[in-house]
Amino acid sequence: MTSKVAVEALLKRAGIQLNGTAPGDLAMHDERFYDRVLCNLSKSDFDTSIFG
Repeated sequence: MTSKVAVEALLKRAGIQLNGTAPGDLAMHDERFYDRVLCNLSKSDFDTSIFG
């Protein structure tokens, strides 16, 4: 699983789409975003969010 896929899955659970049209969606300007998000999550946070 790539960083991009993992982060998109996390955001999808929260109802947020990257580069979407809804007011709460995020605009992606820097591809490093994905790695930074995952670096700041603990493994337990990630496992619970994606697989819980």
